[in-house]
Amino acid sequence: MGRVANTDVSREVAIVVREISERYGPLYAQELLLPRLLPHLPASERSEEAARAMLCDPLECLRGIFTEYAFARRGKERHDLALMALEALKRTVAVIDLLAADDAVLLWHAFEEVCMERGKKPMEQLNRGVVQGLAELAQEIQAAGISGSIALWIVDAARNTGRIENQFMRMVDVKGVGPKLSSLILRDVVYLFNLEDRIEPMDRLYFQPVDRWSRVIAEFVVEDFDDAADWILAGKLSKIARRSGSRGCMFNMGVTYYGTRVVHSPEEFSAGLVSMVQQALVREIA
Repeated sequence: MGRVANTDVSREVAIVVREISERYGPLYAQELLLPRLLPHLPASERSEEAARAMLCDPLECLRGIFTEYAFARRGKERHDLALMALEALKRTVAVIDLLAADDAVLLWHAFEEVCMERGKKPMEQLNRGVVQGLAELAQEIQAAGISGSIALWIVDAARNTGRIENQFMRMVDVKGVGPKLSSLILRDVVYLFNLEDRIEPMDRLYFQPVDRWSRVIAEFVVEDFDDAADWILAGKLSKIARRSGSRGCMFNMGVTYYGTRVVHSPEEFSAGLVSMVQQALVREIA
């Protein structure tokens, strides 16, 4: 069940936000998030507990980030790039304690080597920042006395301070990562470790990645929607989720699931939202 809603959102908006969050958010987690984070496990063992355990381990967390997030915006190349990064990581940790090293240059050289073996171009301008930079972030975290897990670095900040702005900004600073991938990582960590209620409302926009479907639903739920910049829209959607009695991470995942798995065009999406409201009102009357 959703949390108690604030009265300053319309009935129709609250219906849509709750429906998207409660029906489609869990489907995203089960059908998309867990299989992508845990592709090496049989379906029966892909659980949130298994995902948390993986993310608590520094190297496993880095593997998960390479698998699911690092190349998420690279289209058809995404799968091959992830596999090459994983192989490079495997070779590197076989010869050095990567997280205790001063930098991750050796990891980048291993990635170049794997690329050449597989007839691919390393494309340093696009890939070095992500491959080397994310590993160096893990090194930085471990050097600061934390476990070296990027996920636990986020968890510790949320639990101890209620803020995740610094974590967002530091990830954005990694060349090739940027705000969307940073928000994706934050959203999934917030979801898996049940952190949302611990995070100050002012920071909840940071785990609200904006995609094409976010803009479609914004036209329905955001008053005076004016094609705002991503970070402004993220803040508005986060506030609407909270005031509708829903969790922002579940709302965000549900929006993406509904757009990619249920409907396949903005027109169908908009029509579906109207239908949700109509059906909910009919159920109330009945």
